[in-house]
Amino acid sequence: MQNNLQLLDFQRDNIKKASYHFEVLIVDDILENIQLAVQVLVMQENINVSVARSGKEALNIVAKKHIDLMLLDVSMPEMDGFAVCKILKSDPKTVNIPIIFLTARIYSEDILKAFEVGAVDYIPKPFNINELVNRVKTQLELKYSRDVIENQNKLLAEQNETLKNLVSTKDKFFSIIAHDLKNPFNTLLNFSQLLCSNLHRYDFEKIEKFVKIIQDSASKGYKLLENLLEWSRSQMGRIEFRPEKINLQTVFEDISTLLSNTAISKNISLKINESLENFILFADMNMTRTILRNLISNALKFTHNYGEVKVSSRIMESNWVEICVSDTGIGISQENIAKLFRIEEHLTTKGTAQEIGTGLGLILCKEFVEKHNGKIWCESEVGRGSKFYFTLPLYVEKLL
Repeated sequence: MQNNLQLLDFQRDNIKKASYHFEVLIVDDILENIQLAVQVLVMQENINVSVARSGKEALNIVAKKHIDLMLLDVSMPEMDGFAVCKILKSDPKTVNIPIIFLTARIYSEDILKAFEVGAVDYIPKPFNINELVNRVKTQLELKYSRDVIENQNKLLAEQNETLKNLVSTKDKFFSIIAHDLKNPFNTLLNFSQLLCSNLHRYDFEKIEKFVKIIQDSASKGYKLLENLLEWSRSQMGRIEFRPEKINLQTVFEDISTLLSNTAISKNISLKINESLENFILFADMNMTRTILRNLISNALKFTHNYGEVKVSSRIMESNWVEICVSDTGIGISQENIAKLFRIEEHLTTKGTAQEIGTGLGLILCKEFVEKHNGKIWCESEVGRGSKFYFTLPLYVEKLL
Protein backbone atom coordinates (compact mmCIF):
# COMPACT_ATOMS: atom_id res chain seq x y z
CA MET A 1 0.00 0.00 0.00
CA GLN A 2 2.76 2.41 0.97
CA ASN A 3 4.59 1.68 -2.30
CA ASN A 4 1.46 2.42 -4.31
CA LEU A 5 1.02 5.75 -2.48
CA GLN A 6 4.59 6.66 -3.36
CA LEU A 7 3.90 5.91 -6.98
CA LEU A 8 0.70 7.98 -6.94
CA ASP A 9 2.58 10.91 -5.40
CA PHE A 10 5.10 10.69 -8.22
CA GLN A 11 2.30 10.69 -10.79
CA ARG A 12 0.51 13.64 -9.15
CA ASP A 13 3.68 15.70 -8.99
CA ASN A 14 4.08 15.27 -12.71
CA ILE A 15 0.59 16.39 -13.76
CA LYS A 16 2.11 19.81 -14.55
CA LYS A 17 4.35 17.99 -17.04
CA ALA A 18 1.43 16.25 -18.76
CA SER A 19 2.62 17.29 -22.20
CA TYR A 20 6.15 16.07 -21.47
CA HIS A 21 6.42 12.28 -21.78
CA PHE A 22 9.62 10.98 -20.24
CA GLU A 23 11.57 8.26 -22.00
CA VAL A 24 13.51 5.88 -19.75
CA LEU A 25 15.83 3.21 -21.14
CA ILE A 26 16.54 0.16 -18.93
CA VAL A 27 19.70 -1.75 -19.88
CA ASP A 28 20.25 -5.13 -18.22
CA ASP A 29 21.10 -8.63 -19.48
CA ILE A 30 19.00 -10.26 -16.72
CA LEU A 31 15.35 -10.47 -17.81
CA GLU A 32 14.01 -10.63 -14.24
CA ASN A 33 15.69 -7.32 -13.35
CA ILE A 34 14.17 -5.64 -16.40
CA GLN A 35 10.71 -6.97 -15.65
CA LEU A 36 10.77 -5.66 -12.09
CA ALA A 37 11.99 -2.19 -13.10
CA VAL A 38 9.46 -1.99 -15.95
CA GLN A 39 6.65 -3.10 -13.66
CA VAL A 40 7.44 -0.16 -11.37
CA LEU A 41 7.99 2.55 -13.96
CA VAL A 42 5.27 1.84 -16.52
CA MET A 43 2.69 2.66 -13.88
CA GLN A 44 3.78 6.30 -14.19
CA GLU A 45 1.57 8.07 -16.75
CA ASN A 46 4.33 10.29 -18.15
CA ILE A 47 7.04 7.65 -18.37
CA ASN A 48 7.63 5.51 -21.43
CA VAL A 49 10.04 2.62 -20.97
CA SER A 50 12.35 1.00 -23.51
CA VAL A 51 14.57 -1.99 -22.73
CA ALA A 52 17.92 -3.25 -24.00
CA ARG A 53 19.64 -6.55 -23.16
CA SER A 54 23.17 -5.38 -24.03
CA GLY A 55 25.33 -2.28 -24.27
CA LYS A 56 25.39 -2.45 -28.06
CA GLU A 57 21.61 -2.63 -28.23
CA ALA A 58 21.36 0.32 -25.83
CA LEU A 59 23.60 2.46 -28.06
CA ASN A 60 21.48 1.60 -31.09
CA ILE A 61 18.31 2.68 -29.28
CA VAL A 62 19.84 5.95 -28.11
CA ALA A 63 20.95 6.70 -31.67
CA LYS A 64 17.36 6.37 -32.92
CA LYS A 65 15.20 7.95 -30.21
CA HIS A 66 15.22 10.60 -27.50
CA ILE A 67 16.07 9.26 -24.03
CA ASP A 68 15.56 11.28 -20.83
CA LEU A 69 17.13 8.82 -18.38
CA MET A 70 19.02 5.53 -18.50
CA LEU A 71 19.05 2.80 -15.85
CA LEU A 72 22.26 0.94 -16.70
CA ASP A 73 23.64 -2.32 -15.38
CA VAL A 74 27.42 -2.60 -14.99
CA SER A 75 28.10 -6.32 -15.50
CA MET A 76 27.09 -7.25 -19.04
CA PRO A 77 28.78 -9.44 -21.68
CA GLU A 78 30.80 -7.90 -24.55
CA MET A 79 30.47 -4.31 -23.30
CA ASP A 80 30.00 -3.43 -19.63
CA GLY A 81 28.04 -0.43 -18.34
CA PHE A 82 31.15 1.65 -17.73
CA ALA A 83 32.12 1.38 -21.43
CA VAL A 84 28.58 2.28 -22.52
CA CYS A 85 28.59 5.31 -20.23
CA LYS A 86 31.97 6.51 -21.57
CA ILE A 87 30.72 6.31 -25.15
CA LEU A 88 27.56 8.26 -24.34
CA LYS A 89 29.44 10.95 -22.43
CA SER A 90 31.94 11.41 -25.28
CA ASP A 91 29.19 12.19 -27.80
CA PRO A 92 27.76 15.77 -27.78
CA LYS A 93 24.37 14.35 -28.81
CA THR A 94 24.08 12.07 -25.76
CA VAL A 95 26.34 13.71 -23.19
CA ASN A 96 23.40 15.18 -21.27
CA ILE A 97 21.49 11.92 -20.78
CA PRO A 98 21.50 11.23 -17.00
CA ILE A 99 22.67 7.70 -16.20
CA ILE A 100 21.85 5.80 -13.02
CA PHE A 101 23.84 2.62 -12.52
CA LEU A 102 21.60 -0.20 -11.30
CA THR A 103 23.95 -3.01 -10.33
CA ALA A 104 24.84 -5.72 -7.81
CA ARG A 105 28.44 -4.48 -7.69
CA ILE A 106 28.68 -2.55 -4.45
CA TYR A 107 32.44 -2.23 -3.99
CA SER A 108 33.63 1.31 -3.32
CA GLU A 109 35.98 1.29 -6.34
CA ASP A 110 33.03 0.39 -8.61
CA ILE A 111 30.91 3.19 -7.17
CA LEU A 112 33.79 5.66 -7.58
CA LYS A 113 34.37 4.54 -11.17
CA ALA A 114 30.66 4.96 -11.96
CA PHE A 115 30.78 8.63 -11.02
CA GLU A 116 34.11 9.08 -12.77
CA VAL A 117 32.69 7.93 -16.12
CA GLY A 118 29.72 10.30 -15.76
CA ALA A 119 26.90 8.64 -13.80
CA VAL A 120 24.52 10.83 -11.78
CA ASP A 121 23.56 8.11 -9.31
CA TYR A 122 24.26 4.51 -8.23
CA ILE A 123 21.60 2.09 -6.96
CA PRO A 124 22.64 -1.37 -5.65
CA LYS A 125 20.70 -4.54 -6.43
CA PRO A 126 18.42 -5.85 -5.20
CA PHE A 127 16.90 -2.36 -5.29
CA ASN A 128 14.24 -0.96 -3.00
CA ILE A 129 11.15 0.12 -4.97
CA ASN A 130 10.74 3.36 -2.99
CA GLU A 131 14.40 4.23 -3.46
CA LEU A 132 14.27 3.50 -7.19
CA VAL A 133 11.13 5.59 -7.72
CA ASN A 134 12.42 8.55 -5.71
CA ARG A 135 15.82 8.60 -7.42
CA VAL A 136 14.29 8.26 -10.87
CA LYS A 137 11.82 11.00 -9.96
CA THR A 138 14.61 13.31 -8.84
CA GLN A 139 16.68 12.82 -11.99
CA LEU A 140 13.69 13.19 -14.31
CA GLU A 141 12.65 16.41 -12.61
CA LEU A 142 16.20 17.71 -12.93
CA LYS A 143 16.25 16.68 -16.58
CA TYR A 144 12.90 18.36 -17.17
CA SER A 145 14.13 21.56 -15.50
CA ARG A 146 17.33 21.54 -17.58
CA ASP A 147 15.31 21.07 -20.76
CA VAL A 148 13.00 23.95 -19.84
CA ILE A 149 15.97 26.21 -19.10
CA GLU A 150 17.66 25.17 -22.35
CA ASN A 151 14.51 25.90 -24.35
CA GLN A 152 14.11 29.25 -22.62
CA ASN A 153 17.73 30.09 -23.41
CA LYS A 154 17.13 29.21 -27.07
CA LEU A 155 14.01 31.37 -27.10
CA LEU A 156 15.90 34.24 -25.49
CA ALA A 157 18.68 33.87 -28.07
CA GLU A 158 16.10 34.01 -30.88
CA GLN A 159 14.44 37.05 -29.30
CA ASN A 160 17.82 38.75 -28.92
CA GLU A 161 18.56 38.08 -32.59
CA THR A 162 15.16 39.51 -33.55
CA LEU A 163 15.84 42.55 -31.38
CA LYS A 164 19.25 43.02 -32.99
CA ASN A 165 17.63 42.92 -36.41
CA LEU A 166 15.01 45.45 -35.32
CA VAL A 167 17.69 47.77 -33.97
CA SER A 168 19.67 47.34 -37.19
CA THR A 169 16.55 48.13 -39.20
CA LYS A 170 15.87 51.22 -37.10
CA ASP A 171 19.47 52.38 -37.45
CA LYS A 172 19.31 51.86 -41.21
CA PHE A 173 16.07 53.82 -41.41
CA PHE A 174 17.39 56.78 -39.47
CA SER A 175 20.68 56.66 -41.36
CA ILE A 176 18.76 57.04 -44.61
CA ILE A 177 16.68 59.89 -43.25
CA ALA A 178 19.65 61.67 -41.67
CA HIS A 179 22.08 61.32 -44.58
CA ASP A 180 20.62 60.24 -47.88
CA LEU A 181 17.39 62.23 -47.71
CA LYS A 182 19.29 65.32 -46.59
CA ASN A 183 21.53 65.40 -49.68
CA PRO A 184 18.87 66.21 -52.32
CA PHE A 185 17.30 68.80 -50.03
CA ASN A 186 20.67 70.49 -49.54
CA THR A 187 21.00 70.74 -53.31
CA LEU A 188 17.46 72.10 -53.62
CA LEU A 189 18.02 74.73 -50.94
CA ASN A 190 21.45 75.83 -52.15
CA PHE A 191 20.61 76.21 -55.83
CA SER A 192 17.18 77.73 -55.23
CA GLN A 193 18.83 80.25 -52.92
CA LEU A 194 21.38 81.09 -55.61
CA LEU A 195 18.60 81.62 -58.13
CA CYS A 196 16.58 83.80 -55.77
CA SER A 197 19.59 85.97 -54.92
CA ASN A 198 21.01 86.29 -58.42
CA LEU A 199 18.07 85.83 -60.77
CA HIS A 200 18.51 89.31 -62.33
CA ARG A 201 22.22 88.67 -62.95
CA TYR A 202 22.11 85.15 -64.46
CA ASP A 203 21.57 84.57 -68.15
CA PHE A 204 19.02 82.09 -69.47
CA GLU A 205 21.58 79.32 -69.98
CA LYS A 206 22.73 79.44 -66.34
CA ILE A 207 19.17 79.64 -65.04
CA GLU A 208 18.24 76.62 -67.17
CA LYS A 209 21.22 74.70 -65.79
CA PHE A 210 20.28 75.47 -62.18
CA VAL A 211 16.62 74.60 -62.78
CA LYS A 212 17.62 71.21 -64.20
CA ILE A 213 19.80 70.55 -61.13
CA ILE A 214 16.90 71.48 -58.86
CA GLN A 215 14.49 69.33 -60.85
CA ASP A 216 16.88 66.36 -60.73
CA SER A 217 17.40 66.71 -56.96
CA ALA A 218 13.67 67.02 -56.38
CA SER A 219 13.08 63.86 -58.45
CA LYS A 220 15.73 61.91 -56.53
CA GLY A 221 14.39 63.12 -53.19
CA TYR A 222 10.86 62.18 -54.14
CA LYS A 223 11.88 58.66 -55.24
CA LEU A 224 13.76 58.13 -52.00
CA LEU A 225 10.88 59.49 -49.92
CA GLU A 226 8.47 57.27 -51.82
CA ASN A 227 10.54 54.19 -51.00
CA LEU A 228 10.92 55.26 -47.38
CA LEU A 229 7.19 55.71 -46.95
CA GLU A 230 6.36 52.41 -48.66
CA TRP A 231 8.96 50.55 -46.63
CA SER A 232 7.83 52.06 -43.31
CA ARG A 233 4.20 51.22 -44.13
CA SER A 234 5.17 47.64 -44.98
CA GLN A 235 7.01 47.28 -41.65
CA MET A 236 3.90 48.42 -39.78
CA GLY A 237 1.65 46.14 -41.81
CA ARG A 238 -0.29 49.03 -43.29
CA ILE A 239 0.09 48.02 -46.93
CA GLU A 240 -2.87 45.95 -48.03
CA PHE A 241 -2.12 43.04 -50.32
CA ARG A 242 -4.67 43.08 -53.14
CA PRO A 243 -3.78 40.68 -55.96
CA GLU A 244 -5.75 41.19 -59.15
CA LYS A 245 -5.63 40.47 -62.86
CA ILE A 246 -3.02 42.82 -64.39
CA ASN A 247 -1.26 43.12 -67.74
CA LEU A 248 2.52 42.99 -67.38
CA GLN A 249 3.14 45.08 -70.49
CA THR A 250 0.84 47.85 -69.23
CA VAL A 251 2.77 48.04 -65.97
CA PHE A 252 6.07 48.22 -67.85
CA GLU A 253 4.81 50.98 -70.15
CA ASP A 254 3.74 53.07 -67.16
CA ILE A 255 7.16 52.64 -65.52
CA SER A 256 9.11 53.30 -68.73
CA THR A 257 7.19 56.57 -69.22
CA LEU A 258 8.03 57.57 -65.66
CA LEU A 259 11.74 56.81 -66.16
CA SER A 260 12.08 57.91 -69.79
CA ASN A 261 13.80 61.19 -68.89
CA THR A 262 16.53 59.31 -67.04
CA ALA A 263 17.05 56.95 -70.00
CA ILE A 264 17.11 59.81 -72.50
CA SER A 265 19.55 61.88 -70.44
CA LYS A 266 22.06 58.99 -70.53
CA ASN A 267 21.18 57.84 -74.07
CA ILE A 268 20.29 54.41 -72.71
CA SER A 269 18.13 52.11 -74.80
CA LEU A 270 15.20 50.84 -72.69
CA LYS A 271 13.81 47.73 -74.39
CA ILE A 272 10.97 45.38 -73.69
CA ASN A 273 10.60 41.77 -74.72
CA GLU A 274 7.55 41.40 -76.97
CA SER A 275 6.37 38.40 -74.95
CA LEU A 276 5.38 40.66 -72.04
CA GLU A 277 2.13 41.52 -73.78
CA ASN A 278 1.04 37.89 -73.53
CA PHE A 279 1.43 37.65 -69.74
CA ILE A 280 -1.46 38.39 -67.41
CA LEU A 281 -0.42 38.29 -63.77
CA PHE A 282 -2.41 37.72 -60.62
CA ALA A 283 -0.54 40.24 -58.49
CA ASP A 284 -0.86 43.44 -56.50
CA MET A 285 -0.67 46.33 -58.97
CA ASN A 286 1.08 48.83 -56.67
CA MET A 287 3.63 46.28 -55.47
CA THR A 288 4.37 45.14 -59.02
CA ARG A 289 4.87 48.77 -60.10
CA THR A 290 7.21 49.35 -57.15
CA ILE A 291 9.28 46.24 -57.97
CA LEU A 292 9.70 47.16 -61.63
CA ARG A 293 10.27 50.86 -60.89
CA ASN A 294 13.10 50.12 -58.48
CA LEU A 295 14.78 47.45 -60.61
CA ILE A 296 14.63 49.48 -63.85
CA SER A 297 15.68 52.67 -62.03
CA ASN A 298 18.71 50.83 -60.59
CA ALA A 299 19.59 49.40 -64.00
CA LEU A 300 19.55 52.89 -65.54
CA LYS A 301 21.57 54.25 -62.64
CA PHE A 302 24.40 51.76 -63.02
CA THR A 303 24.54 51.68 -66.82
CA HIS A 304 26.92 53.89 -68.76
CA ASN A 305 25.78 56.31 -71.47
CA TYR A 306 24.69 54.56 -74.66
CA GLY A 307 24.14 51.31 -72.79
CA GLU A 308 21.08 49.08 -72.77
CA VAL A 309 18.45 48.06 -70.21
CA LYS A 310 16.07 45.26 -71.15
CA VAL A 311 13.02 43.72 -69.54
CA SER A 312 12.14 40.15 -70.54
CA SER A 313 9.97 37.37 -69.18
CA ARG A 314 9.12 33.72 -69.57
CA ILE A 315 6.55 31.29 -68.23
CA MET A 316 7.82 28.81 -65.71
CA GLU A 317 6.28 25.62 -64.36
CA SER A 318 3.33 25.72 -61.94
CA ASN A 319 1.88 28.94 -63.38
CA TRP A 320 4.67 31.36 -62.49
CA VAL A 321 6.23 34.10 -64.61
CA GLU A 322 9.94 34.85 -64.36
CA ILE A 323 10.75 38.49 -65.11
CA CYS A 324 14.31 39.68 -65.77
CA VAL A 325 15.64 43.24 -65.73
CA SER A 326 19.10 43.19 -67.34
CA ASP A 327 21.62 45.93 -68.06
CA THR A 328 25.03 46.43 -69.62
CA GLY A 329 26.28 48.39 -66.61
CA ILE A 330 29.13 48.23 -64.15
CA GLY A 331 28.10 44.90 -62.57
CA ILE A 332 28.25 43.73 -58.95
CA SER A 333 30.88 41.68 -57.16
CA GLN A 334 29.88 38.29 -55.74
CA GLU A 335 30.60 39.59 -52.24
CA ASN A 336 28.17 42.48 -52.66
CA ILE A 337 25.47 40.35 -54.29
CA ALA A 338 25.09 38.56 -50.93
CA LYS A 339 24.41 41.93 -49.26
CA LEU A 340 21.87 43.30 -51.75
CA PHE A 341 18.62 42.28 -50.07
CA ARG A 342 19.69 42.70 -46.42
CA ILE A 343 18.80 45.93 -44.66
CA GLU A 344 21.43 45.42 -41.96
CA GLU A 345 24.13 45.68 -44.65
CA HIS A 346 24.95 49.29 -45.51
CA LEU A 347 25.77 48.91 -49.19
CA THR A 348 25.97 52.14 -51.19
CA THR A 349 27.47 52.48 -54.66
CA LYS A 350 27.31 55.57 -56.82
CA GLY A 351 25.86 55.26 -60.28
CA THR A 352 27.71 55.97 -63.53
CA ALA A 353 26.60 59.61 -63.31
CA GLN A 354 27.41 59.77 -59.58
CA GLU A 355 23.80 59.01 -58.65
CA ILE A 356 23.42 58.01 -55.01
CA GLY A 357 21.28 55.23 -53.60
CA THR A 358 20.44 53.54 -50.31
CA GLY A 359 19.66 49.95 -51.25
CA LEU A 360 16.23 50.38 -49.68
CA GLY A 361 14.54 49.87 -53.05
CA LEU A 362 15.86 46.32 -53.27
CA ILE A 363 14.65 45.60 -49.72
CA LEU A 364 11.18 46.69 -50.83
CA CYS A 365 11.41 44.53 -53.94
CA LYS A 366 12.27 41.48 -51.85
CA GLU A 367 9.42 42.07 -49.40
CA PHE A 368 6.86 42.65 -52.15
CA VAL A 369 7.99 39.66 -54.23
CA GLU A 370 7.88 37.40 -51.18
CA LYS A 371 4.40 38.75 -50.39
CA HIS A 372 3.37 36.96 -53.60
CA ASN A 373 5.31 33.84 -52.47
CA GLY A 374 7.76 34.55 -55.27
CA LYS A 375 11.56 34.71 -55.32
CA ILE A 376 14.07 37.40 -56.28
CA TRP A 377 17.76 37.01 -57.05
CA CYS A 378 20.64 38.57 -58.93
CA GLU A 379 23.28 37.35 -61.36
CA SER A 380 26.11 39.72 -62.15
CA GLU A 381 29.71 40.09 -63.19
CA VAL A 382 31.83 43.17 -62.59
CA GLY A 383 32.16 45.14 -65.82
CA ARG A 384 29.66 42.94 -67.69
CA GLY A 385 26.32 44.13 -66.30
CA SER A 386 23.66 42.63 -64.04
CA LYS A 387 20.48 40.59 -64.30
CA PHE A 388 17.80 40.83 -61.62
CA TYR A 389 15.21 38.06 -61.71
CA PHE A 390 11.94 37.79 -59.82
CA THR A 391 8.87 35.58 -60.05
CA LEU A 392 5.18 36.45 -59.79
CA PRO A 393 2.08 34.23 -60.17
CA LEU A 394 0.40 33.95 -63.55
CA TYR A 395 -3.32 34.62 -63.75
CA VAL A 396 -5.25 31.39 -64.33
CA GLU A 397 -8.87 31.33 -65.37
CA LYS A 398 -10.99 29.40 -62.89
CA LEU A 399 -13.17 26.70 -64.38
CA LEU A 400 -16.81 26.78 -63.30
